[in-house]
Amino acid sequence: MRYLYIFSLFALMACNNTPKESAPQKEETNTEANTSTEEGIHYEGVIEKETQELVDTTILLSSNNEYTQTVVFPGHEPVTHKGKFEWNGADKTIALIGEDGKKEYYKVDAQVLIYLADPNKKLSPEEEAKVTLHQK
Repeated sequence: MRYLYIFSLFALMACNNTPKESAPQKEETNTEANTSTEEGIHYEGVIEKETQELVDTTILLSSNNEYTQTVVFPGHEPVTHKGKFEWNGADKTIALIGEDGKKEYYKVDAQVLIYLADPNKKLSPEEEAKVTLHQK
């Protein structure tokens, strides 16, 4: 059921249509360090990048086709990226498009985002497990 909700949300955002009665969005309240409230779909986890580094990653997808991504590389401070995202219903992927135009691809599955270093390469289940963010 959640998969259908996520798919429907992405399909609606891709068409730039807004539903007459929107489903309740998960609301994320931040810690004392940041008291603002953001709405959207929140994913988090640790991704193994091509360099074999484990990167703590959080992505918030907003209903206005914008995203906020926070990454923490080992031994470094958190870095936040913002931009737009595009939904591709044919292959069930999203592309995060940074302010610099660089794209990062994720496969959308039931309550998860799967990082795709190469969007044309099919991942094994073992590889997917290393690059999966879970919805919170």
